[in-house]
Amino acid sequence: MPTTFRPYHPEQDVLLPSNVRGWLPEGHLAHHVSDLVDGLDLEAFYAPCEGDGRRKSPYDPRMLLKVLIYGCATGVFSSRGLARKLEEDVAFRVLGAGNFPSRRTIRAFRRRHLGDFKRLFVEVVRIAGEMGVARFGKLSVDGTKVRANASKRKAMSCGRMVGEARRLSGGIDALAERARENFTDPRSRIMKTATEGFQQCCNAQLAVEGSNQLIVAAGVSANASDQGLLLPLVDEAEAVGGERSATVPADAGYCNEADLAALENRGVDGHVALGREGKRQVEADAEKHPAKARMAAKPATEAGRAHYAQCKWRVEAPIGWIKEALGFRRFGPRGLEQVRGEWDLVCLALNVKRMRGLRAA
Repeated sequence: MPTTFRPYHPEQDVLLPSNVRGWLPEGHLAHHVSDLVDGLDLEAFYAPCEGDGRRKSPYDPRMLLKVLIYGCATGVFSSRGLARKLEEDVAFRVLGAGNFPSRRTIRAFRRRHLGDFKRLFVEVVRIAGEMGVARFGKLSVDGTKVRANASKRKAMSCGRMVGEARRLSGGIDALAERARENFTDPRSRIMKTATEGFQQCCNAQLAVEGSNQLIVAAGVSANASDQGLLLPLVDEAEAVGGERSATVPADAGYCNEADLAALENRGVDGHVALGREGKRQVEADAEKHPAKARMAAKPATEAGRAHYAQCKWRVEAPIGWIKEALGFRRFGPRGLEQVRGEWDLVCLALNVKRMRGLRAA
């Protein structure tokens, strides 16, 4: 008996639903992104489009924003990739609703609004709090090195700079001002990464809430060290959530006397490691560094060890999702403020994706 194949007629016309939402099943991530964006305050995105009626009709900012967020949530970050997806991918076509902006249009829109993504990030976190999927009492803080849009081969040390300036007869002062900076992106630095050795990077920071590991504060530093970055993240998380953090675990990179004392003065139960895990614990002088001495006593208790252990899995998971699940490993724009805007967009997109799953559960 001959094999009977399933029907296959690629030339046959197919009638699709007239409403593009029907092209995707209910509960699809694209629908979630669309519905969420429709409820956000987008005044800052519409303001640049206001004119006297004589200019060429621009694309609706809602559509472009939905494409950007959905793209980040599914691992498509480049403007060229987004433009191609709008032509080829059903979910993107649903969000585009018959619009096919060019890569230049998408790139210009993203660049124009890099400073506005923080506001949307904060609004989405507050929506998560209202939904009950984000709680702000317990925070975990950590950072990760993300490659900059610059080559480490374009960096020059201070000594080499001065030598080059003398060789070119003059310009020492101007070059010295850029000592240890990269000529492609002066605000990035050579940093040691976990898997790629020393690379030209920025230090991306985030604070994660304790219930569902949503990101509630985000920032980017041009310094490889985490020193001085703990309190700004805690301040942002408290401002977004509207409540004081009860516990804040963090690794040894954030440990310094002033910040530990500040946490104590606020009534925050900090659990900051004094040394690297698996290494001999640092002994603190109780007279010179009383806050460190009190912090050193916490790992000796069962509750202290449990609090710090939570930091490892709670905050490292979102970093893993960003780098492994979304595939975000390199910043596109250059300049610290622009990089911060892209990091806000990526963290926003991850939260939106997580909220969809949490709401379904």
